Amino acid sequence: MDEKIQERISYQKIACALLFCLCSFAINLYSAQLSPLAEQLMEQFHITKSQYTSLYMSTLLPSLFLGIPFTWLVRRYGIKGCQSVGLFIGFTGLCLRIFCSRFIVFYFSTLLIGFSNIVISTMGVTTFSKIFKKENVGIAIGCMIAFGAGGKAVAEATTSLFPGFLSMSLLDICIQSILFVAWLLLMKDYKVSDSYHTVGQTFQQVLRDKYIWIGAVALMLVFGLYTGMSAHLPSILHGKGYSLLQAGAMTSVISIGYFLGAIFLPRIASVLKNQKMFMSMLAIISSLCTVVLAVKNEMMILISSILGVGICVGGLLPLTLTIPVTMLHFNTQKNQVSGSLFTTFQLGGAVLIPAYIIIPLAGNHINRILLYTALLMLVEGVLFACMPKNQYKGKDK
Repeated sequence: MDEKIQERISYQKIACALLFCLCSFAINLYSAQLSPLAEQLMEQFHITKSQYTSLYMSTLLPSLFLGIPFTWLVRRYGIKGCQSVGLFIGFTGLCLRIFCSRFIVFYFSTLLIGFSNIVISTMGVTTFSKIFKKENVGIAIGCMIAFGAGGKAVAEATTSLFPGFLSMSLLDICIQSILFVAWLLLMKDYKVSDSYHTVGQTFQQVLRDKYIWIGAVALMLVFGLYTGMSAHLPSILHGKGYSLLQAGAMTSVISIGYFLGAIFLPRIASVLKNQKMFMSMLAIISSLCTVVLAVKNEMMILISSILGVGICVGGLLPLTLTIPVTMLHFNTQKNQVSGSLFTTFQLGGAVLIPAYIIIPLAGNHINRILLYTALLMLVEGVLFACMPKNQYKGKDK
């Protein structure tokens, strides 16, 4: 009898992790399909590069603004119900995008797609910390991020092969429909709270920890700079003389490296005594590789993209997201609250840093975009060096 129960529990864990991963794959697929279409969309809707960047980031806005309120909603209505609603709203956005002829309507429809990701982005760490051992949480998050990188790589490599936007959108609608049904049938509604404190009380406790703020700002930089590079690298390479197809294929290697980094680097970090210095080293390598991208050499660009912007950042994201679990040893409810706070900073970085810091400072100067990105990556390294070691134990965790 006990063996049957254990088998069922194991199956539920695998199903939960796989569904989170598939949702991550899908939302990244839908978002990254806009990258190879950048020039076409700017011409079709008569928009600027900054407006295109805002469009590219629009799927992140629901998680950015609703991540913290969803902490309360998930606690009240459960993960399964909240994500089911999110997936349905995302399905609606995909359908509406087919009929859009005006930019504002196209923008709003793309924004609706982001509702599919609110629960996944805000509750991933918390859910995995509930069902996996602490040392395996980073690896599980890495797998979820790797699936997202896989969706991004598929989008960048295949979007230009579709005969038209309609055929691509119909495939996206089919994928979203299958995912919605799978979620309803297979997902267990995990209880993620293990505290009698209210969400507000827990927020007050979390916000008093200075390391939360350091980690949140570092995460903001990691994801913001990665998203900016992913959005603009095709245009940067096109400006260096590569065709749009070549630029899309070369940009896709970032996602391949990101996939590898998300899978393997958290596993390496889990056996290290000084995880924070490992993270600082990854940030420095990423910065140096971004500078190398300014060189007009195809092999150097490929190596730097897959190593620096891909592997290093792919490893940094799950390692930074799991700071509350691995370094600060928070309980489940604090992980839930800090996870929503981290998500807000993460997605805030993706929305603000490329569109309102990097591009305005650099203008249309390609090498300046790379230089400012590299400098902010060095700042990440400094922030990681300020974190505690992963053996850190605090009070009332």
